[in-house]
Amino acid sequence: MTLLDLSQSLPKPKLLLFFYRHKYDTYFLKIIHVIRRRNQLKKLFLGLVIGFSGAAIVFNTSSVSAKKIETNISALFNSITIMVNGKHVDTDNFNYKGVTYVPLRSISELLGKEVIWNNENKTVSIGEQVPEEDQNPPLTIGEDGNTASNLANGGLIAGNDNWVYVSYKESLATPSTKDGLYKIKPDGTQQIKIASNVATYLNLDSDNIYFVDNGIYKLNLSNNQLQKLSSSGTRLVLVGDWLYYNDEDYRIYKMKRDGSQKHSVVNDGTLINVVNNDLFFMRKNVLFKTNILNPQEKKLYTFSSETTLEPIIQNGKIYFHDHRIVYSMNFDATNRKAIYQSEKNNIFSLNVDNKYILLDEGNDGNHGQKTMVKLTLDGKVKDEIGESGLRLYSTSNHYYVTDISAGYNEWYYIDGNKRIPININ
Repeated sequence: MTLLDLSQSLPKPKLLLFFYRHKYDTYFLKIIHVIRRRNQLKKLFLGLVIGFSGAAIVFNTSSVSAKKIETNISALFNSITIMVNGKHVDTDNFNYKGVTYVPLRSISELLGKEVIWNNENKTVSIGEQVPEEDQNPPLTIGEDGNTASNLANGGLIAGNDNWVYVSYKESLATPSTKDGLYKIKPDGTQQIKIASNVATYLNLDSDNIYFVDNGIYKLNLSNNQLQKLSSSGTRLVLVGDWLYYNDEDYRIYKMKRDGSQKHSVVNDGTLINVVNNDLFFMRKNVLFKTNILNPQEKKLYTFSSETTLEPIIQNGKIYFHDHRIVYSMNFDATNRKAIYQSEKNNIFSLNVDNKYILLDEGNDGNHGQKTMVKLTLDGKVKDEIGESGLRLYSTSNHYYVTDISAGYNEWYYIDGNKRIPININ
């Protein structure tokens, strides 16, 4: 019988926890699902382990898997008095084989920790909800890939504290000898052309840069040796040891960084991002996700026709905008809320890092004046930085914008509230 079956067929269960001593004298808590029926107890491990040391409990949202166990036990109920920080816990407890079991919620709330039950994935979370680790935070030295926000804007920049890699096309209409892939210092100086490709969806690791240009390429940063990994490719995300990419028929594939072990993941979809083992993709205006290890598509959210560009999946949230309003919602598309409404006619670009939401807004079209606005992640603090552009990018606490003037592309470095041109020679 599954946990869901038990919750439907038996009286409302209580969540309890028990304490046991680790061999290194560290205490741990395991959440146990206990059901009392006809003086028998059935227990099911839910698989959440939380550190407990000394006289204080350290809560976090990390979880480990545990096997589900179902057995009957005999235990002595309400044999002791439970006190937490001098307060009596007025609820059931029981002793089994010398171990005392007490209610999870009662103990946690007395310690000032919130307890949240997620019925969809059968998870109990205690305390502050910390975003999952692998959600494409801003790229720093030694980290791989690119930020979800940069990729949502075409991935024309990737970088770290030493170098920033920029794709440049001088004219919208005609080719130029200046077109290509450059590495520059974070302040926009020391421009060095490393390839002639007008690259998109740049992804970086310590030795190579991967990009799209009528196929998937890998460029060695030490010797500028260029290798074509795939003859098709329109979008690209580097996560772990794998490159995920779209082909021209909207199929999503994955392959190793050396181009080996290519195989299909999704037959029809536009790649958005990969977070842990979940691959997010779009079909028209509908967002889906599927688990890479256990493929099963799940429809998450249908965007309105006014929604522009694509959602940014980062920091444990999904961010998007509809030209005037910025929204956020959880990874499962719940708790959607408007976090910022622009007083201007248009929001042109959105970028999210670990601390801030950055956006470009203005009253005119693509060729009009645009202003960069910095918000906190909840959208409550507004700070107008200065003149901006059409697309906004970030790398290791540096901000860049690209704009169009008389049919020519221009790159700018944002220095405080100043927009400084990056002159590609």
